[in-house]
Amino acid sequence: MTESATASARGEEGWTDLDRAAGRGDVAVVRSLLDAGAEARATGPDGRTAYQIAVAAGHRDVAELLRAAEDAALADDPPDRGWRPYCRAYRLCELEGFPGWPEPADNQPRPEPDSVVYLQDDLTVTEGAWPGEAVLFGGGSAEWESYCRETLGFAVPDDFDLLVPADEIRPTDPGDDPR
Repeated sequence: MTESATASARGEEGWTDLDRAAGRGDVAVVRSLLDAGAEARATGPDGRTAYQIAVAAGHRDVAELLRAAEDAALADDPPDRGWRPYCRAYRLCELEGFPGWPEPADNQPRPEPDSVVYLQDDLTVTEGAWPGEAVLFGGGSAEWESYCRETLGFAVPDDFDLLVPADEIRPTDPGDDPR
């Protein structure tokens, strides 16, 4: 068996040593396994890569190392990190501050100014969280994009922006009441 095959071997439950080390946040072991040829983009039995496991477990150093390994391995064809729709809730009156905000058509019901609406990653505004449904404003201009970024501070977060450090994750106790 080659060193690379050994580094990528799966245990009885389907997990590799890289998956386990990523979940523990063990930078030294992850680096050693990658150097030995472990496949950073391989997915475990739940469909996640070691990178995704490290992010979920709050291990930024390991996640950064694994992201770099994925990027290096696929330099000619950068990895698709799995685009996920993103939206952020705002009160309608915050968005209506945009000088180009349209007036509703006469036959359209107008949501209340304090209604919660959603700014989608494509900068459309919808009444619900689902992209493309019940669109209130299509945006599309450089002025609207600037308003969203500069005035509202809107940006689609990177995985690392959402990562909760492992030392801040409180383990759940089976006796804890989930409510």
